[in-house]
Amino acid sequence: AFRNILRNVQNTNVLFGDTLEILESLRKSAGAGKPTTFNKVIANIPYSITQDLVIELLQHQWETAVLCVQKEFAQKLREKEKIAVIVNDCCKVKVAREVPASVFYPKAVDSSIIVMEQKHTLNYDFWEFLKSVYKDKNRNVSNVAKDYPVSMAKKKVHQLTAEELKKLYGMNKK
Repeated sequence: AFRNILRNVQNTNVLFGDTLEILESLRKSAGAGKPTTFNKVIANIPYSITQDLVIELLQHQWETAVLCVQKEFAQKLREKEKIAVIVNDCCKVKVAREVPASVFYPKAVDSSIIVMEQKHTLNYDFWEFLKSVYKDKNRNVSNVAKDYPVSMAKKKVHQLTAEELKKLYGMNKK
């Protein structure tokens, strides 16, 4: 049905299938360090793969993504979670609408429609660094990083701003 609606729009390519597999395939076929480019993504994705799909999506160049996600994931994007740090670094994000569970059939979970406007592609090494330090997010920076500014030594990882995390990453790059 959706494909038929867009059939006569010449600059549109509708892809149906496993989005994660499609994006991974596009990235691999482009080659290392050469992100594929498209301009819009509109998707209602399986909630169980939301984080993996968003991380994969951030490795490509695009303008706008409109995603229906579980409400809890949308809330994480407003908190000091590692996914929030990386998504908000790469994109301007807003919750466009809340979607109650009752509008799905069969009844599902409360959801949110988020709109992401990309600023730049993901620095995957920064994402790996965040995953590493967030394993100990309640520990002091001095206990999780080899090199750190004295001003951060006694701060907990989860208390750091995105800019402080980037600075810490820069000091600890391999």
